[in-house]
Amino acid sequence: RLFGLAPGEGLLRRGEPQTLSSLAAELPELNLPEYFGVVLRDIDDELPNDYAKRLLIVADIPYLRKLRDFLKRTKPEVLAKYLLVQFLAHFEVSMHDEESFQEQRDYCLQQLHAFLPAELTEMFMRLQYGDTGDAANYMAHTQSALNDIFKKLKMQFEHSLNATNVFERDALTKSLGMQKLHAMRLLLPQAANVSKAHLPSTIELGGNHDANLLKLWRWRTHSQLREVLETLLTGRSAPPAYNNYGPLDVNAYYRLKKNAIELPIGILRAPFYHNCLDAAKIYGSFVYVIAHELM
Repeated sequence: RLFGLAPGEGLLRRGEPQTLSSLAAELPELNLPEYFGVVLRDIDDELPNDYAKRLLIVADIPYLRKLRDFLKRTKPEVLAKYLLVQFLAHFEVSMHDEESFQEQRDYCLQQLHAFLPAELTEMFMRLQYGDTGDAANYMAHTQSALNDIFKKLKMQFEHSLNATNVFERDALTKSLGMQKLHAMRLLLPQAANVSKAHLPSTIELGGNHDANLLKLWRWRTHSQLREVLETLLTGRSAPPAYNNYGPLDVNAYYRLKKNAIELPIGILRAPFYHNCLDAAKIYGSFVYVIAHELM
């Protein structure tokens, strides 16, 4: 019955944003202020007093109403036992099944990629290029080569923009487009020692996987909450100063607020890119990806 409450994977419900206080008043049985109090307790002293009236939430209201009704008619002991069984089943089947060692290894790699992208990038660079100096030389050479390619791509794009008649009646839009094109940048991965995505020195990881995972979840959640807090306090939504890309990312990403195309370290390797290839050979694959983001 609990599984039946959630909408199907193909059904996406987009509700209107509403404040936490209004949502809590609409569904008082769910104790949403208490829930968010637990979620935000570690930054509670930094929150404004009226944050419940300012924090906007997009919620699936029909689902929450069905959940409220379900909780009303279900005994707490039944729910507690169900959640405990689900936890044990996930722990045993997903984490400790010896027949799925490859899946476990892939899962651990995905976790490392999600929580410690800067550290994983540093490991990747050391394995690929040796010591820190060699890696720095490679990145400097790559930055120079890619900036040259990117400059030529922008020139071709500008030529196409001038040749089209789409903007013949809208000179202002064409002018703004040209300005944005000229200002667009290509951003490569930062060195791990200067990346703001790097794990802070205050977090010490030991030999206990579960304890480490809890620390990493807590750290990432705090980082995301602080971005929300900054938006609440300033009223502006700014992009984070860092990205969370790593060696497993093999695509380019255009960031509107930065007006820049970001390249993860995972795309800077064969067959997409190699520093021994000339520009003409690179155009067949890697530059096609950049051009797609440029469009």
